[in-house]
Amino acid sequence: MPTATPFKAIGKGNGFPFCLETVDVLDRGDGNPYDHWVTLGGFKKTDTGSPTQSQIDTSLQNAMKLFWNAHQITGTASLDSSYNAPTVTNSRNPNTTQLQPSKRVCLSSEFRDDNTGSSTTLDGENFMQLLIIPVLLKSGNNFLGYGVRGGIYANSFTFAGEFASVTIGSIAAIYGPSSQVDDDYDYITLGGINFVCQASVTSSMTATADASNLVAYDNDYYTEIDSLDFYTY
Repeated sequence: MPTATPFKAIGKGNGFPFCLETVDVLDRGDGNPYDHWVTLGGFKKTDTGSPTQSQIDTSLQNAMKLFWNAHQITGTASLDSSYNAPTVTNSRNPNTTQLQPSKRVCLSSEFRDDNTGSSTTLDGENFMQLLIIPVLLKSGNNFLGYGVRGGIYANSFTFAGEFASVTIGSIAAIYGPSSQVDDDYDYITLGGINFVCQASVTSSMTATADASNLVAYDNDYYTEIDSLDFYTY
């Protein structure tokens, strides 16, 4: 884990340099609830009652940890060699200097870093992304805690529309069954933080989508998230 320079930031007084969006888990935008959700403190859709104050406090601490200190996700996003697309093993963009934690005080809504391995023949692409958008999670009028939305994922796809992907975050929705895509969902812990994982792959006789193990693959694709690490001080 890399070491960052300590700093102080007043920001908006909420732990971030901007005001946070509120996401209602009862409405994903089409009047239907999210099928899976979990706060960064571990309170999830399948739990009964209300989150404890400790879970709410932990969710805020983890939201700040992700926004300020996230360094990279590691794993694999690869296509069969015939696609001529470089395999990607982490989310660090090799062509830019990632924002150090002290520089994130100037961000307005999110922290993002992504790494792409594009095909030389335009047949496909491998991609890993760390996109941290902190949000407030509520259920109707009830505050649940803090979460993140955006794309924390590994993805391999062809320009013919075939793909395999592994995505983690605080909310996930099933938008209807598809005979062309295999989806799997599970609540997981990565880097000591609670997430919901969605693993998806274009359906075939050899397709596997395994959210519990953060992997999705076929004969032509392989995507997996292995770890999430942070800056230390």
